[in-house]
Amino acid sequence: MTAAFVAAAMLISCVSEKTSFAPEGGAHEGETGYLTFGGSLTVEERNEQIGSTPVAGKATRAANLDLDTYTVEIINAKGEPAVPAFAYGDRSAEPIELPTGTYTLRVYSGETPDAAWEGTEGTPTYGTEQAFVINKGQVTDLGEITCRLLTVKVSVAYKQSLYDLLGPDTEADLVLSGNASLTFLKDEKRAGYLRPLPGQANSLVLYLTTVYEGKQITRQPLKVTDNARPGEWRKITVELLNGENGSIIITATIENWVNGETVDVDVQRLAVLSEASIPDLNDPNAPRIEWSKSHAVLEGEVLLNDDKFDQNGYPVDDYNLTLTTVAPASHFTVALASENAAFLEYARSNGVSGTLDLFEVEGQARTTLRLWGFPVMNLTVSPRTFDMKDLMKVLFDYEGLHTFTLAVTDEANRRSTFELKVRVDKSGGADPRIVWSGHDFSQEYTVTDDLEVEIRFTATKGIESLIVEIDGELGAGLPDVGLVPRFDLVDPETYQDGLSASLEGLGFPVGDGVRGKTEILFPITRFLPLMGTFKGKTTFRMIVTDSEGQSDDKTLMLVVE
Repeated sequence: MTAAFVAAAMLISCVSEKTSFAPEGGAHEGETGYLTFGGSLTVEERNEQIGSTPVAGKATRAANLDLDTYTVEIINAKGEPAVPAFAYGDRSAEPIELPTGTYTLRVYSGETPDAAWEGTEGTPTYGTEQAFVINKGQVTDLGEITCRLLTVKVSVAYKQSLYDLLGPDTEADLVLSGNASLTFLKDEKRAGYLRPLPGQANSLVLYLTTVYEGKQITRQPLKVTDNARPGEWRKITVELLNGENGSIIITATIENWVNGETVDVDVQRLAVLSEASIPDLNDPNAPRIEWSKSHAVLEGEVLLNDDKFDQNGYPVDDYNLTLTTVAPASHFTVALASENAAFLEYARSNGVSGTLDLFEVEGQARTTLRLWGFPVMNLTVSPRTFDMKDLMKVLFDYEGLHTFTLAVTDEANRRSTFELKVRVDKSGGADPRIVWSGHDFSQEYTVTDDLEVEIRFTATKGIESLIVEIDGELGAGLPDVGLVPRFDLVDPETYQDGLSASLEGLGFPVGDGVRGKTEILFPITRFLPLMGTFKGKTTFRMIVTDSEGQSDDKTLMLVVE
């Protein structure tokens, strides 16, 4: 033991002896041990080596790396000081006698404010805590003591494409755990330091206040992480993305540095801030969601009315969506909004509220989303197709506009957002009615190989007649192929002998297949091959009349190029 004391004394012989280290209340002979500072005190400057401005960095080092000024506390198991606090430079050359038991060593460069700017005197602070045990009659040496950053380093910058569009009074308020905060002005170049609360996860949120394209945005939240930790540097870049539906997204990209290595940010949330469209800003390799057949892109509103469902209540349109990614998807979030309070309550009671990640959703919410048609498994498969017809059946019970915001992030951290808007309108309409689902009779359509033309006729009182008049290039050429340009599908023979067999050969319903029916399909797609040699415009005028004499009259306009 004497040799150990001599060695310890030699290691620290150059230290001044100014402080008495008698334990509080005095030591108890036979029930004490000894503490020595046989190692060195070092500071691990993890974040000062990465990206700090030279001036601020020098000021920081000059203020906080005088190790002899660091405060040392020794706390007993009751949380009380075992000896008076002292400066590391005043540590004893002799072993410190302490009662046996468990202790905590605390070393710190100075008091840590909740928030401080880089370059402020005494900022940042460094420190450490470590437990040790004093055994009866034995020497405990603390060895090398390493102090680390006690705060989270934060910095905010803007991508140039967004910087030029934001007002001069733009502010980014960074808030840690709802407690510590710093407000970064638009041109702020300094980093800052925020003190995490001990013993808990510390959320870090950026609240953006700005004027964007004339629109006031006040404290728009962008979540940076759910758990910011001391020693991290959260480098936040606010940037502009162009969503797939043309909306503008302002989001935060975070580089998180620890030990000089880049690690993935924990949580990122997107915020749709404007409906303006700025082209060429969306990454072409970002995830995409598209309609599989009915539409080229996911945009506008899907209209649900009686015409979109057959007599058995099943959707007549294709509602398949396809997710395509270059890198595998890592997050797929769904957020619901609705004009219909009853639907929102129905969704909430089934676990669907807030923003849900299909990669993580569990329990009732997972079951509900799966029943609606959202994918909850095999999400990394690309392309991944999922059918939303069951969602359409559910929504049809609730009038109004329903919006599903879908945000997909891939493993390369590329993100895109999409809006699926479904409007339910059950106000009724003409009866009988002629409908071409997903299309507008007031528009001309060019005949292509993938154009599908199926006209639906409905008449709750039963169809009495269904007149078709073909005009234009095809109508003029029909007599050359033995067909007439006008006929009634209920009784084609009144227009031309043998016409029923010819129309049936083209796949058209005739006679009893039409008479008295409340719903039929007129598949003009089968007729399109005849149009190939008739370049120009052809019109199909259709007049359906029910048993009470009520009629609907629509004209389909097709162009062969």
